[in-house]
Amino acid sequence: MRIAFVTETWDPSVDGVVTRLRATLGELHRRGHETLVVAPAPGHRSGTQDGVVQMPAIGFSFVGGGKPLGLPLGRRVTDLISDFSPDVVHVLNPFVLGTAGVRAARRTGLPLVASFHQDIAAVARHYRVGFLGNLIWAHVRRLHGRAALNLATSAAMAAELVAHRIERVDLWPYGVDLERFNPLRRRAEARQALVGDDDAGVVALYVGRLAPEKNLQRLVPLSTTPGVSVVLVGDGPLRRPLEEQMGGPNVHFKGWLAGDSLADAYAGADVFVFPSTTETLGLVLVEALASGLPVIAAKSAPSAEILGDGPGGMLLDTNDWAGLPDAVIEMGTPGPAWDARSLAARRRAQDWGWSAATDFLIDRYQRVIAGSGPLAIGWSEAAGGDRQAS
Repeated sequence: MRIAFVTETWDPSVDGVVTRLRATLGELHRRGHETLVVAPAPGHRSGTQDGVVQMPAIGFSFVGGGKPLGLPLGRRVTDLISDFSPDVVHVLNPFVLGTAGVRAARRTGLPLVASFHQDIAAVARHYRVGFLGNLIWAHVRRLHGRAALNLATSAAMAAELVAHRIERVDLWPYGVDLERFNPLRRRAEARQALVGDDDAGVVALYVGRLAPEKNLQRLVPLSTTPGVSVVLVGDGPLRRPLEEQMGGPNVHFKGWLAGDSLADAYAGADVFVFPSTTETLGLVLVEALASGLPVIAAKSAPSAEILGDGPGGMLLDTNDWAGLPDAVIEMGTPGPAWDARSLAARRRAQDWGWSAATDFLIDRYQRVIAGSGPLAIGWSEAAGGDRQAS
């Protein structure tokens, strides 16, 4: 099978969409499938490398904190896809560059799959353009309306799509590299790499973009909490302001980490903290659980879906974040209770390998290509509602 992907992001330092796509590409190639990726160029450069065509991009500080947005060069994208001659086109989070991908599928008569990875209308509120929410959803609805199948990354977001009158929705199961993100990596060297000699006791870790939509102000009180070291892995427009607010020997900004270095960061910490409520999934939560790391997350439907109701995770409502320092000490202090939470976290993630997620995706591609369509999936409008096949 030949699959053409068009994605709004390709820089792995931006978000979990690229992590998912790269893992999926690896699984597809391992099984003998061929792929083309059309993506915006990180650093606003264009070029071609290893089956990835990087389109010219431009970034604006008030749109996603300066994320590069690929220019929707419709004719060029259509020519790329036509020359590759795929069996199916998959557009990830169609919005700007993805618009050209949707049009290319239509012009070439190829079956189209679209997947929803970011609630852009929700993010817009953090950049003072929330008044555009209805227009954003109208644009998203129009693009997804042209797809034979629309994939959501969580049951909560599947329900959200249905609530916004988007049809033919199914759930693309999440995955994680269970070998790389593993509690067996927990050792003194991993902890030393995170905090050096400034280990104050409990090490609280955040992984993700340092941007307004992540609600990172909620972490500031940890910088003055006795017995807690704070580690932030990631970068973005809020890095400098956070360094000024949280500066101190117990706060460590590590920049972007990937691969084994990122897996070691999870393994070297005692508790994972995640204050964002704008995620459609939150892949870092899955990685933390797979690493056996207890999680404290802001209460949202996707986060609740991932954490479940076991002891490996704790959800904090909006009014509960003043109690974050106490929660970090409770969840992160080593001992028998921590061991039980770590075991529960790993058990929660142990069936979420990339192989099963890719099996699902290949099956859906084959159904769309054959024209038989996917199962008609009905979602309750309540986030996390039951799924009913017909």
